[in-house]
Amino acid sequence: MLSKILPTENETRLIYAIGAITIAVSLIQIALKFWVWIDSNSVAILSSLIDSMLDILISGSTFAAIYYARRPADHDHRYGHGKMEGIAAIFQAAFIAGSCFFVLLEATKAIFIEGGELEVLPSHATLVAGMLGLNFLLLAVQTVAIKTSGSLALEADRANYIGDILTHSAVLISFIAGLMWNAAWIDTVVALVIAGLLLRNALIIGRKAMDMLLDREINEDERQALRKIIRAQKGVLGVHDLRTRASGNLWIVTFDIEVDPSLSFVEAHDISKAVEKALHEYKDEIEVMIHVDPCGDITDSRHTTIKKHHVV
Repeated sequence: MLSKILPTENETRLIYAIGAITIAVSLIQIALKFWVWIDSNSVAILSSLIDSMLDILISGSTFAAIYYARRPADHDHRYGHGKMEGIAAIFQAAFIAGSCFFVLLEATKAIFIEGGELEVLPSHATLVAGMLGLNFLLLAVQTVAIKTSGSLALEADRANYIGDILTHSAVLISFIAGLMWNAAWIDTVVALVIAGLLLRNALIIGRKAMDMLLDREINEDERQALRKIIRAQKGVLGVHDLRTRASGNLWIVTFDIEVDPSLSFVEAHDISKAVEKALHEYKDEIEVMIHVDPCGDITDSRHTTIKKHHVV
């Protein structure tokens, strides 16, 4: 079953295509934003430029992590390499958070040192609007890929580009305000808003990455679905000690089932095989470990580490 954590040929093509599109979009935006920043002296576009430069680094690490995470299990990594996605997401969160503080520094300098001078032209606003359209295109492509692969690293990358859409929208509003009312202070406010959005994204990505790395249980709705499937199998009289964790897109699930104590070993084994088959039908990328207990006698030494959560 571990072989199923490898991407299919179509998934691999899709991941590489998205990687190429993402990097191409980021390079185009970096060139355009650099010119607009030099020409307009806008702190808001500078903050967005920094964000795009980080996008290149983040996207490269994302797709490298996805490739590595989907390597098959080996002698030294019996559960595969899925947690590399969590490690990549942690680095993404750190880079994004670092960019927030740089933007805050530049905004503060614009307020107290440079006086917020802004020289916006209609062409600047047009270019920002074009970059906003590119981000919507990229977001649509990434959404399709996440539904196909279920990748945490790709989800983190998508969260970053959602932030880019909000960023470009805010910069566009700032430029329109500068053109219509010469309101330079709005540019600084937009830069601060962008910094806040970046920090929020960093916290969301970081929390999800830590959940994976620290083996947090999968969400309760999914746990309830697993319980329902297990209990629905013929011969299962009870289930307890359900433990779950994620490694990349792979779920690792362990639990005990209770069966009639009068059953033979082979009959009990057949019940556990039926349970495992049902779970694999629910999710392809799942590894299941089942312990069989006679109904009425469910105590053993393995339960001492989770005695407070013994009944599920």
